[in-house]
Amino acid sequence: MLHHDRHDTKGVASSDGLRTLHDERLETIDAAAEKKLLAKLDLFFVPIIMLVYLSCFLDRSNIGNLRVAGMPEDIGATTQQFATAVSIFYATYVAFETPWAVLLKKFTPRYLITALCVIWSLTTIFSGFITNIGGLYAARLVLGACEGGLFPGLNLYLTMVYKREEQAKRVSYLFVCTALSGAFGGLLAYAILLMDGTAGLAGWRYVFCHEVDALTSC
Repeated sequence: MLHHDRHDTKGVASSDGLRTLHDERLETIDAAAEKKLLAKLDLFFVPIIMLVYLSCFLDRSNIGNLRVAGMPEDIGATTQQFATAVSIFYATYVAFETPWAVLLKKFTPRYLITALCVIWSLTTIFSGFITNIGGLYAARLVLGACEGGLFPGLNLYLTMVYKREEQAKRVSYLFVCTALSGAFGGLLAYAILLMDGTAGLAGWRYVFCHEVDALTSC
């Protein structure tokens, strides 16, 4: 019993010593260097995640612009079918949001977010070659499944880079992207729609093919 008590006391003392050493190391962090590092992260890291989420949100909302550009008529879709294609996106978006969040912990954001971005970007580009309503349904389902994991993934990525008290400000930047999408998405789509008839293709096809390219080249 005495031996057990001494062992416990030694363990507590050791734990206290490590905690004190840890606190001392935290106190020795150069505040100026930390501030400089934070500025570098905001300069190089934040714009990337903002661009990713902006392109994602533009892709999600541009189908409304394409409705007035003649897409439903070109693919032989009725008003009801096109409305279903718009709504069906959220079926997989909601269904896959939680599974992606769980997988993010296993595969880490750098692999999973990269894969999601590649898949939804290719799906968006290939949407420019849709010829029937079935193809539009399939594309919207794939987009919903991929984009459902993007926002949770970016938030998780931010927790790995920033401290707790620094995260809220950076997450708010993602919501700024939704406002920018609403402000400039229509203008970007209008500019691309001016290519209507080029090489014998409808303008809405170029919106799918070039919108992602226009953003990623910035």
